[in-house]
Amino acid sequence: MNIFLNENSVTKCSIDEYIREIDCPVQKTMIEHLFFDAMEFLETIRKSALPYPDKPLIKITKGSTQFLQAIDGLIEIDTAFIQLCFTNKEAPLNEIINPTLIGEPSIKSTPNILFCWALAHEYYHGLRKHNLATYDISTTELTSHALEMDADLCATAALYRWAQTNISSIYCDTTIRKIVFASIFWGINTLPKSESNETHPSHAVRIYQILSKLIQIRQDKYHPADQSLSTEEARNNLSKMVDFMHECYVHYLAQDEITAKKIIGEIFQHLESGEYKLVIREWERIKTLVSICSGTRT
Repeated sequence: MNIFLNENSVTKCSIDEYIREIDCPVQKTMIEHLFFDAMEFLETIRKSALPYPDKPLIKITKGSTQFLQAIDGLIEIDTAFIQLCFTNKEAPLNEIINPTLIGEPSIKSTPNILFCWALAHEYYHGLRKHNLATYDISTTELTSHALEMDADLCATAALYRWAQTNISSIYCDTTIRKIVFASIFWGINTLPKSESNETHPSHAVRIYQILSKLIQIRQDKYHPADQSLSTEEARNNLSKMVDFMHECYVHYLAQDEITAKKIIGEIFQHLESGEYKLVIREWERIKTLVSICSGTRT
């Protein structure tokens, strides 16, 4: 998910133009729902920012890269990424998540959370003015990783709040956190380039940071995230969500044993070595600049 747009990319079209070209009625309807949910989610993000930014402009590129890219209010989505989200095997939420409270219904279906989360990730690159921040800092691998982490965690927090708004009358807070984490866990592991590279941290580091965010974020949106785990709420989240990550790992083994073992092994390797903290330290160095550029809190 690159920050900068390739101005020479292949032919671009609008969402409506892309959908009109789909011949299969069933696929057309499903992709209409895919975009409807994602655009509804992006609108909640837009309306949470003050002053309201412009609505994002979505362009579809007809390629095969399975990536998205964005700058400011423009997001480009490759058709190969849409097909990836449309066809990939989503998290078996009913199998992983046991009802936390008596009376919670089984989890039958959710929006395509990978697609929603990925678009939000790109939207936040624009809202947080990451492209402007890079003009004033030396762009290193760690800097790129820190900006990707910021987009990941902003998108995760927004997704949790969106789910909270829509299903908190049906599911308890712990179940909502599990739905969000499992869906992103499954989704990230379907993306290419799982190893760390010059622009993105490894999938394992990204999953670990997302888990941390879902542990620290408070149920009450008016309370700041508890990064020091000083509250009983955060400590309870820690216990429940770490155990749940292991449940996700056990279930993912049945789907892709090699990836599951690699991801969970790398997560614990980073935990033991503290290497993932390099990304966090780099974020601490640049977050004030991102805040100034974007006019948002960091």
